[in-house]
Amino acid sequence: MVQMKRRWRLVITSLRITAFLLTAAVLSACAEHGPAAGSGGSGNIGGPASPTAGRSGGPRLVSPRPGLRDVRPVHWAKATAGPDGRTLTVAFWAEPCLDVDHVGLAEADSQVVVTLYVGAAPSGGSQPCIQSAEYQAVNVSLTSPLGGRTVVDGAPPASSGPPGPGPSVSPSPP
Repeated sequence: MVQMKRRWRLVITSLRITAFLLTAAVLSACAEHGPAAGSGGSGNIGGPASPTAGRSGGPRLVSPRPGLRDVRPVHWAKATAGPDGRTLTVAFWAEPCLDVDHVGLAEADSQVVVTLYVGAAPSGGSQPCIQSAEYQAVNVSLTSPLGGRTVVDGAPPASSGPPGPGPSVSPSPP
């Protein structure tokens, strides 16, 4: 009985630590201010909603909404190539009060740089944002099939300047 109580305490402590770390990450993301530099890509890119959007455990599929305020680049978590290799589903964590403004895309022979830009609704004023994160995804159309190219996050490190190639993430198999 005593060991069972200890195990539950360990589980509860682990959950509290995870919740604290997630909250700290969201607060750090909210603390970064300032409009983003130009996308350096090919403009606004989006795609139709998937029939699996909103499925529990998966990201909620969103479409870009140009014209947001305080637009800034954010890091994404995962890029998955579609069956035809011409579409990427890029998953990321964002505060519920932020939307995708646009997606920067730079395609080269050996890599594809994807930069997500999020911002707040223009009519939102300076209302407080709930300090939580939501798993979201956006579809990005490529001009040519992904093939063996590497997908790279274009958001800059938290302490640096304008966007540039960030960490490299190989696409998940379809």
